[in-house]
Amino acid sequence: MAEGFDETALRADVAGWFADLRHASLRPIASGWGSMADDLGGRLIVKRPRHPAAEMRLRREAEVLTVVRPKVNLPMPELHLVGAPLLSWHVTLPMQASGPGTGSSSIWA
Repeated sequence: MAEGFDETALRADVAGWFADLRHASLRPIASGWGSMADDLGGRLIVKRPRHPAAEMRLRREAEVLTVVRPKVNLPMPELHLVGAPLLSWHVTLPMQASGPGTGSSSIWA
């Protein structure tokens, strides 16, 4: 879970997904009861569940977005669930170019 988060392991995974983000900045953008979210190089949002119930909610979120995305005319993230412990990543949406210090926060974190 997030408390045992290993940034080195995340960076190794990211290098496999996107080699150009291997050394990108990892900036916390949201921390809730269930998950923590980080901006990776301004290109990806990475969510890390804090506990097993949050993992189940993250899986459910991915399922719901898969069903809803084609039915609405709004930008919606396409979550990719990976790893053990589980995490999700998605490409940063234009409205997500925000966070602490910008006067607004991401609605997707």
